[in-house]
Formats: sequence, structure tokens, C-alpha cells
Amino acid sequence: MAFQKYELQIIEKSDYSKQHIVSFQGPLPSLAASSIRVQSTVIGLTTNNISYARLGDMPGRNFYAAHPLPFKEGPYSDFTKYARISAWGTGLVIDSTVDFIPTGTKLWGYLPIASLPVDKVVEQSSAKNIIIETSEFRKAVMPVYNYYFVLDKAHAESAKFQGYSALLRQLFETSYALNRLVFAWDPKIAPVNPAGLSPPPHLDTWTKESANLHDATVVIMPASSKTAFSLAYMLRYVRPKGEQPRAIVGVSSAASRSFVEETKAYNTVTLYDAAESEPSKLVQELGLSATSKIVLADFGAREGFKDLWRRKLDAISNNVLFLRVGTAIPERIDPEEDAARGAKEMANLKPNSYPSNTSTQRDAGMKYYGEAEYLEAVDREFDNFIEYPGVQALKLVWGEGMKGPDGVEGGWNRICSGSLGAAEGLVYRLS
Repeated sequence: MAFQKYELQIIEKSDYSKQHIVSFQGPLPSLAASSIRVQSTVIGLTTNNISYARLGDMPGRNFYAAHPLPFKEGPYSDFTKYARISAWGTGLVIDSTVDFIPTGTKLWGYLPIASLPVDKVVEQSSAKNIIIETSEFRKAVMPVYNYYFVLDKAHAESAKFQGYSALLRQLFETSYALNRLVFAWDPKIAPVNPAGLSPPPHLDTWTKESANLHDATVVIMPASSKTAFSLAYMLRYVRPKGEQPRAIVGVSSAASRSFVEETKAYNTVTLYDAAESEPSKLVQELGLSATSKIVLADFGAREGFKDLWRRKLDAISNNVLFLRVGTAIPERIDPEEDAARGAKEMANLKPNSYPSNTSTQRDAGMKYYGEAEYLEAVDREFDNFIEYPGVQALKLVWGEGMKGPDGVEGGWNRICSGSLGAAEGLVYRLS
């Protein structure tokens, strides 16, 4: 009897730039009750996938737990050495034992980087188009990664939606939560602390004044980050006129500047070294003073630059908020050093410095607005976002399969080596 051959990506925990595209051939087990079997069809690769690898074993994150190693024996069965990383994208339900998700359904969510199908124990959420994975091992994963969205016919058949949603949908939700909840203007809700509903004691001072962006200058770096320009778009084009910042400044490398300007999401685009080389010009151009409210949002700026900009802005104004949404990919990848660096940063956060946690922000949004209403609002806004002309600055670069330079293997190597251009969005058809 011939069995179908599948492939999956496995990375080395000691150096996650080292990957192995492994074949799997054999019978799939019978599908358990209350389960669906999903095969990834379209996934996106971004620097966020590297962040998932960096934080793979970190308590509270546990990205490696989302899709465990499938092997019981053999060279890739050692979970102390190897792991799997997941990606956002579309999957096809190829088998089902639940009546609310029939075979043939397409889902969007957090899926394995593999053509090998995965089994998920699921339950219906309060929203008819959303299911939640309840597999025992997924309890270690943050709730935001356990939600799967049923695609209607139009979205399921749209290559544009599948491409941009694989790259941007979850990153967009991060920016949606920041705009709608953290920097809330709705008088019916209290602004949500960036660190979530239960922040550490030294971060529990987020107030309505903290959230007020009226007449504030928002500085975003790196401006080419997909999450970053999503936030700039939300602040400039979605936020009510009277609640918008006075200026949204994108900080970019010279290589990415043309892409950042093409997004048309920022009022002003400047270079990283402007804080060092042209601080007085920057102050004059932005109309900053000692009392100006400035929000510095770091989405993974180059090493050293977030500290440089923080020092320079602190010297200009006594009202600077620092928001850490992402971290830069280091030139040399060392998971243990990364974990130690992250713990040190958390322990040494300066006053008015806040880490951002999208999962707990989503929990807050669902608490205030209701699960279905909040998540459906994010979906509607994302549909509007991918029709925004500036999004087309990000070109969909389609690849096929797992192996080779045009497959996942080549894309992962490009991201790890830092050779991916800001205007390139890597998406892959896997099956």
C-alpha cells in the first residue's frame, strides 16, 4: 500500500537558523472525537516567525508547544534539541468528527510549517465563524494562538486575501488592539495597560492621560515593520479626527525608506541616525518642546537605536512614553543569550516604559465588547486595510512547497540572514 509523502520543517533549538526539511511517509491515525484534521495550504513567513523561535520555551509563551514534534523515535524525536515553529495562514480541513466544521472548510489561524496535516481538538466559540483549539497540550500556549477563523467563500477563494492575511492579519490585530484598547478614546472603557489586564506591579500606572494621543507625537521604529505601519495606518486613517496624534513619525533605515514612504502611513519619515546627527532639525521639524507628549513605539529597532532615540527624546521632553512591541533579530542567534537579554530588559525597564502583550489585550477587548463583536470588528477593519493603497507597497512574493530556494527552506534562510527586503512579503503554497 502506497502512503502519501508529507514534509515538515524542524529547527535546532541551539541555533534556529539551522533548519531541516524532513519527510514523513506513512498512515495517518484515525481522527479522534471532537477533532478536525487540518492541512496548511498557504502560510506567510516574517521576522515574527524568528521571534516565535526566540521565545519558544519561554514560560507564558511556549511557542514550541503549539505543534509538537510528530516523531516518537528517530533523529528528530529529541524535543530537547529540536522543535517546530508555526506560521499564520490558511488551512484546509481534510477530515472532521465535529458537525460544525465539515470536511472541505478553510480556516485561518496559527498553523504548522508543513504539508503534514495536524489534528486539533476543537469547540465552537460564541461567534459562529470562530472555533477554539482545546487540545490538552495547547493549554501551555497563549489563548490568542488557539483561535481559528472559518473563511467564507469569498475569502477562501481570494489569493489576495490569503496572501495578505498570512502576512499581516495577526500583526494587524496587534495594532488594532493598541489603537482601540491601549490608546482608547471610547469613554465607556478604561484604557488597557499595554502589558495586559494583570500587569506587574511596577507597570500598573496606565491611565486615561497615558492613553490620550491628542496633540501627541508618535515615533515608530522601524517604520518598515508590518505591525508598525499597520499601527501608523490605524492612527492616521481609522482613529477619529479629534483623537489623532499631531504627527506620526516613521524611523527607517536608508534601504527601507522608499518602501516606508510608499505606504503613506506616516506624516514624516526620517532615518535612524537623525537623532544623533540632526537632533535640532528634528525638534524644529516636529515642533517639539519640553512639555510635548511623545510616544516612542519600538517594533524591533536596530541594536542600540531604541536606546539612542530614548535618550535624545528624554532630553527634549519630560513627557515621553516608551512602548516595546517587538525585538530586533540579533546578528548572531543564541537562544540562551536572547532569553537572558529579555529578562534583563524586563527587570530594568525605565519609568514610563511598557512591554506590549497582544494576547492579554485581546482578552481585554473581548471582555469589554464581547468575544464575537470584538473579533468580528478586527476582521472588518482588516478587510478595509488590505484595500488601502499603501498596503500594495508590500509585494506578495509567492513560493511553492517546503524545499529549495523558492520554498519555505529558502525563505527561512533569507529571514535569518537578514537579506529579505522590506517590500517583500513571503507567502507559500504548501498543498
